[in-house]
Amino acid sequence: MKKMIILLALLVTLPLWGGDITGDWQDCYTATLEQLQMITQSAGQIYGVGWKCFVRSTDGINFQNTIVDDRDSLFLESAYMVSSTVGYCGGYIYHPSDWTLNRPVLYKTTNGGQSWVRTGQLEQQPAYYVVNHIEFINGLEGYAVVSPLFDFDGLKIYRTTNGGQNWTLVYGPISGCGVSADFSPGLMIVGHFPPRGALVSSDGLNWQFHQVGWSGISYAFSALVSEGRLIVICHEGLLYSDDAGYNWIGPDQSQLGDNFSVGAWTSCSFSSQGNNIYAIAGIRSGEDLYPGVIRSLV
Repeated sequence: MKKMIILLALLVTLPLWGGDITGDWQDCYTATLEQLQMITQSAGQIYGVGWKCFVRSTDGINFQNTIVDDRDSLFLESAYMVSSTVGYCGGYIYHPSDWTLNRPVLYKTTNGGQSWVRTGQLEQQPAYYVVNHIEFINGLEGYAVVSPLFDFDGLKIYRTTNGGQNWTLVYGPISGCGVSADFSPGLMIVGHFPPRGALVSSDGLNWQFHQVGWSGISYAFSALVSEGRLIVICHEGLLYSDDAGYNWIGPDQSQLGDNFSVGAWTSCSFSSQGNNIYAIAGIRSGEDLYPGVIRSLV
């Protein structure tokens, strides 16, 4: 029997005849230095990175800002806490006056993000690269997606099986960049551009490229693995695959209304809670795109 995702609109924020429809949101943290590039949760905490800062909360209410490395040329893109004390964050160091000094960087904490040490790992690249995604599937096995900002040498995927002590190149370099990723035991996906599509693996060692969706679709801004299903969202819409990326299906969005678009622009679109999958999507009104949140019913 073919499975299908059914989507339900939960929350939208858009102008509506003199008033706004908004959810009940509480201001938990106001950035003073950084513009956060991502936010996620693992190991009983919620956290994110932006510029040279790591932001973390253990209760979802009180957030602490820590400077990872006090240099203005550092731009962090991704982070992952393996446990309550051990974590990694990555990004790149940018030197506009001398591009040969640009390099990807990886930092490690062993005290819950209170302080960070630059590992020196993943920095031996021949051109301008960035660690744009890092994630662990358990305490020992983790993955880092390292992409060229100017497509000099190509996308690379690194793997560790000893908690980050050593990293081994398992894919690449192949022309293109990794624009989104999600790693789960037995099924992993990295959104790829150009060409537009997804890299899929069942073991983290062997990767296969699949075109996602229809011809002309933009690249996958966000990707999620959920219960053996691959889900991607891009500007044009949301698609999912139940056969490791060989075939892609559009969801049933009849409950969203005629003018609702399930497309999105953001690389941080998905979250899962229990059996529910939430995604940032949008309502089209003319040429405008108004963001909202949708929930999968299946």
